[in-house]
Amino acid sequence: IQGNPDQPMTLLHPFVAPLLDSIGSYTKSTFPYFSQFVESPITAGSVFIFWTWISIAFSDVGAYFMGRKFGKHKLGSIFPAAGAASPNKTIEGYLGGTLFCTAFATVGSIIMQWPYWYLT
Repeated sequence: IQGNPDQPMTLLHPFVAPLLDSIGSYTKSTFPYFSQFVESPITAGSVFIFWTWISIAFSDVGAYFMGRKFGKHKLGSIFPAAGAASPNKTIEGYLGGTLFCTAFATVGSIIMQWPYWYLT
């Protein structure tokens, strides 16, 4: 993978680049005709979408564990629709999910060296 002078390298580049290079060279040697038409799918947009999905998953995991450990107040007492849809949701779980998602997204944006990471 050649570095693009318009995009700075990330902290993950030394770890990910050799793996992607080996996959790319294997693909080019095994499927020479196919590799003429396929470009590398890793773009800034795909990284952004991937990190967003992982942040959402961390939100769900954080909400589950914080709700299990500290959950005492039902979310349905504040938002009746939430209580009707899922009666076991807690306010502590909601706050835990928000905290986990925010922390993971912020760390990811710093690692990926996004210019406005503080807006995450």
